[in-house]
Amino acid sequence: MEMKPITLCGVSALAWGKDSDRRILAVHGMMSHKADEPIRLLAEAAEKQGIQTVSIDLPGHGDRKGEMALCTAQHCVPELHAMLESLLAESREVGLFGVSLGACFGLMAAAPLLSAAFLQEPVTRL
Repeated sequence: MEMKPITLCGVSALAWGKDSDRRILAVHGMMSHKADEPIRLLAEAAEKQGIQTVSIDLPGHGDRKGEMALCTAQHCVPELHAMLESLLAESREVGLFGVSLGACFGLMAAAPLLSAAFLQEPVTRL
């Protein structure tokens, strides 16, 4: 699968698959990163439908480990909202894929902007 580094609203990101006017913004969970397995699996399935996946690292994760910004709703929600608006400006359709904390922040940022949202909650053992 084609994967290329890009910048989205000043943040390092990955574009998975071929360019498309249909995109999904993928946001990982706590202690993860933009190239984690759930995102790769999503990107492979989305590409078969002609949808490009764009994934980012939240502050303190992946390529952003050294940043001073905290991974909190107060910081991440406006950042994700700007990213979604940027994708919407150049796409016909934009969806959201969020894992755990990424799903929470993504939904807070995107509720009025999205045509679809796909959420994954981690499985825990009791």
